[in-house]
Amino acid sequence: MTSTLTKRGSHPEMPPKDSQSERSPEPGAERRADLRFQIHVPLSVRWKSVSGDSEDATESQNVSSRGILFLSSKPIEEGSPVEIVMTLPPEITMAGPIKVRCHGRIRRTESRLDRRVGVVAEIESYEFLRSDADSQSRELHTERVRVSLPVSLSGVTRDGKPINEKGETVVVGRHGALLRTTAWLGPGTTLEVMNGHSHEVEKFRVAWVGAELRDGVYEVGLEILTPRADFWGMRFPR
Repeated sequence: MTSTLTKRGSHPEMPPKDSQSERSPEPGAERRADLRFQIHVPLSVRWKSVSGDSEDATESQNVSSRGILFLSSKPIEEGSPVEIVMTLPPEITMAGPIKVRCHGRIRRTESRLDRRVGVVAEIESYEFLRSDADSQSRELHTERVRVSLPVSLSGVTRDGKPINEKGETVVVGRHGALLRTTAWLGPGTTLEVMNGHSHEVEKFRVAWVGAELRDGVYEVGLEILTPRADFWGMRFPR
């Protein structure tokens, strides 16, 4: 997987059983030593149990380097071997999408009021499915640049509160950026980001929010809504 997912992460946490589970977590809920990403990507899940082989099509609720949390419409036995196929989006890879197959075991399940099952799958290994996985891996490293640039963030939160914050980039690419800011921004929030050097403005979407790194500072993954190679004022290597 990409470097954004290779940091040492904790097992994803189980969401609440009721409809409140779709709400964005409070900042305090993200204050963990390990990094977890709140991303929703389609999953193809297959598992083995004493009753035979089963499969389900669903989507992730959150992902870490060691596990995936998802909801299933079918019962799954804890301890069952599982295979999960998913495509990591550009906002995570900062290049093209990458399809991966993960192998592991069902670590925990929990029934919900909506009759679905919350499932935590522990990842034991993974593999790239693209035939050009090597070239894709090189693309990940060449299409993003580690650089610190000042940025201004503006927008409106889901509950209508204005956003006017400062931050700095850690990594930038054609498709997005990783930045650090003192604002906790909910996944899915649309922001206007101003490059502090050029003063150009583009719209981005919050793809994920990491754990608090230190007092009041968060890592945030942004996806640019209209990809362009020159927004960050640099030419990306090939």
